[in-house]
Amino acid sequence: MFRNTITNTKRLLLDRAVIYETCQSGFLPKRPYFSLKRNYCNPNYYNPNNVLKNRSNHCKIACMILKRHTSSEINSPLRKEIYQSVLGTLPKTKFDSNNADIFLILHKLLDVAENITDAKLTDVSLDNISSEFQLEVKAEELNACASSLLGISSLKSEDAKKMTLTCAVLAAKFASNMDEHNAMYTYAGLLYNGLGVEKDHEASARLYKKIAQLGHPYAQLQFGLMCIRGEGVPQNGKIALSVLEAAARNKMIAAYNLMGTIYGQGIGVEVDHMKAASMYKSGVEANDPESCHNCAIYHLQGLGGLDKDQNKALEYFEKAANLGFVSSQ
Repeated sequence: MFRNTITNTKRLLLDRAVIYETCQSGFLPKRPYFSLKRNYCNPNYYNPNNVLKNRSNHCKIACMILKRHTSSEINSPLRKEIYQSVLGTLPKTKFDSNNADIFLILHKLLDVAENITDAKLTDVSLDNISSEFQLEVKAEELNACASSLLGISSLKSEDAKKMTLTCAVLAAKFASNMDEHNAMYTYAGLLYNGLGVEKDHEASARLYKKIAQLGHPYAQLQFGLMCIRGEGVPQNGKIALSVLEAAARNKMIAAYNLMGTIYGQGIGVEVDHMKAASMYKSGVEANDPESCHNCAIYHLQGLGGLDKDQNKALEYFEKAANLGFVSSQ
């Protein structure tokens, strides 16, 4: 009876707006946020211009969609698997408006992902996501959606894994275009590793450099490493040192080992084992495992002004092993 009371337009919106399906998650409130009889037959209820701009109503939309999905009115096994898995990455709290917005965004990302190829991935715009629901899409929500998707480890089907990765790439890309720093870091990593998108070290390096200059510590470390390796940028030890010094000031202890490597191997600078040893010793004090390992090697060989001392070397090897460095174990 209820289904016969809505128009074709409203039915289309209901069918497309699938959020997730679970009866065991604990996300659904024990009482609905809305009245079926009062709201579902209101001709203006699903008018995006009247309702969906109001973020407080997104919970109602999401819960209504969930009810339809669990009643088997919509058959989409692939989406069911993705939504249930994403649900496991969110805090076990009530289904609030923030989570509802993330799932509305995820629904639209899936719509887009189902209709694009890898070649067209970089051409998709944010308008593809926001148009149907008139969402005021925020960069933080896009990044949260990307993080949730990348945090999934329970997907079984290859199609679901591929679709989820594509959606994560889109979410990170859109948030990156909105200058959300953490999303830029995420998207740069996807480009660097070629996950869900064609590998592009140059584009990755540009993003890492941009947010490294803005003080993002992980980007500083990664961009410094790319400068050492010459990935996406010309190999340049001096630029790497400058960036890694900033990373070390931001408590990125791995930067000490990388700076020691630059001096020890003479990457863009003169070989200077004294400075290399100094960097490794700073890393040891900060409990960086690779610095401990390399400091042990310097003690074995008596480099950089360090005593040639096997006992001291063994001490540092043991410390590196205890900190989880496999080569020292």
